[in-house]
This record gives sequence, C-alpha cells and structure tokens, in this order.
Amino acid sequence: MTELDKGILKHLLAKTFDGATTKEMAEVLQLNKPETSGRTIVWRRLKRIQNISKRMKGAPIVISERKRWVMNFDEFTFKEAKIE
Repeated sequence: MTELDKGILKHLLAKTFDGATTKEMAEVLQLNKPETSGRTIVWRRLKRIQNISKRMKGAPIVISERKRWVMNFDEFTFKEAKIE
C-alpha cells in the first residue's frame, strides 16, 4: 500500500460516516490540479483499494455513495487511528 493509499484511508476514517468526495481528498492530500487530474488519481486509487479488499476479505473496505466515498462500517470494524 502506498503513502497515497494510506493518506486516503486516514482521511476517510477521519470523516467517518460523512465520507468525502474525490475532489476533497485530492485537496487534503495536496495533489496537483485537485479539480481534474488530482481527483482522477484519487478515484483510481479508491477503485484499486476497493478491488483488492474485495479479493482479500470478500467485501470492499471503501464504498461509493452518491459521489461520496466512505469506509464500509457495515462489514468491517476499524481501530482508532492517529490522524494528523
């Protein structure tokens, strides 16, 4: 898992049930051009995380709900993480 993946997951954990859009995550992670290519990068990483977790655990760890991405609290329990 890359540092970008970890940053995305930490941000989603901080947002809990509210979730975040790809643009918000791109801005928080300070990616270049968060309006366009930055949010595309985040979207691709989220889809990758989703596919890997489906393969490994049988359920996606992140899910998309109306253009917002959230952690899958229905299927998983998450330890409290240090969020800086």
